[in-house]
Amino acid sequence: MKKKGVLVFVSILFLCLTGCGKSNSNENNVLKEEKKINGNCSAIQCIEKLDTKSTVEEINKIIGFDGVLTDEKYNKYTWEISDTDEITATYYSSNKANIVAKYDKDTLKNSKVDFSKYEEIKKALQDGEKISYNEFKEKVGGIDGTLVEISSISKKYTWVNKDGGYLTATFSTSSDKCTFIIGRF
Repeated sequence: MKKKGVLVFVSILFLCLTGCGKSNSNENNVLKEEKKINGNCSAIQCIEKLDTKSTVEEINKIIGFDGVLTDEKYNKYTWEISDTDEITATYYSSNKANIVAKYDKDTLKNSKVDFSKYEEIKKALQDGEKISYNEFKEKVGGIDGTLVEISSISKKYTWVNKDGGYLTATFSTSSDKCTFIIGRF
């Protein structure tokens, strides 16, 4: 019976030495620090719930706390969601807002994003071709972009590849056609 008890003890000890206490929370067994978010959502999650007609009070309710008036001249409000996330809404001279999400680009990394057709996209736009959001999306790997800015005339999306390279494209709200691109990869 003592041998069986020792065998069980040795087996448990072996299991603990080789696997107990290790985190399998991601592929590389690297512990990621959870970022503390103030409010109901990250900047990327919040901007998806907003539109240019959103009032400051409506944005306060969606985000979960009151924004701070950071520029009286342009009626700009800021919601600091975390150390890296923020939403700004600027009501220049109307009751429609330009809304921008500030975010940690690394959280958007995606190994399926492919910029190999960047030159093709760039040339098509220079030649006056009209590229819709869905056509653009297919050219960068079939992956939806992340909404990062909205105004009454456009929406801006960003794609980030696995190496942290990015491509940001602006699309007209009236035509759904790409009007501008910028990136670094």
